[in-house]
Amino acid sequence: MPPPLSAADLAAFDRDGFVYLREAIPRAVALACRDALWAKLERDRGIRRDEPATWAKAEGGRVGLAEAYEGDDLGAPWDACWSPRLVAGGDPPC
Repeated sequence: MPPPLSAADLAAFDRDGFVYLREAIPRAVALACRDALWAKLERDRGIRRDEPATWAKAEGGRVGLAEAYEGDDLGAPWDACWSPRLVAGGDPPC
């Protein structure tokens, strides 16, 4: 299997400070993670995906991933995010 990042990708990382790794996570996994996050936000904080008015009214204000999970075991589908391609792509820039 060829490395996920080319020499041009690594040069772009050095120049720009980030690199775009295509297909790092399978689309189905990304969609499942998105759905799991919305379900947890609704269950724990009353933030509903289909009701934008609830987004700004979250208790404590804006909610990021760290605040939403507060140390919870992310479990499936999050475990599937660590695809071999993502892991291999993270090593060269670091």
